[in-house]
Amino acid sequence: MTAKEGLTFNVAGKGSVKFQTNINGERRTITFNNMLYTPGFRSNLILLSKLSTKGVEVSFKENKAVIKSENGTDIIMTTQTKQLYVVDINNILPFALTT
Repeated sequence: MTAKEGLTFNVAGKGSVKFQTNINGERRTITFNNMLYTPGFRSNLILLSKLSTKGVEVSFKENKAVIKSENGTDIIMTTQTKQLYVVDINNILPFALTT
């Protein structure tokens, strides 16, 4: 894939990723399917446009964003750092990686 300004990165596979988040002191395990494995990337990116096609709701207030599941449960909370919203995650657990 090619990014803006001629930068490129390789997609080495596709699979699922599980990670744990803390929402108001409660641990939640989240699974994202059909994720791209890009070994050269230094950060993991979540596209809100992709999440919205799955029925989740995203709300923004001040320097925070909250992602809610289809049933209205908070599943991810973020904090804005500069121009990005950062997810505080524990234990990224990749599985079912295919190349």
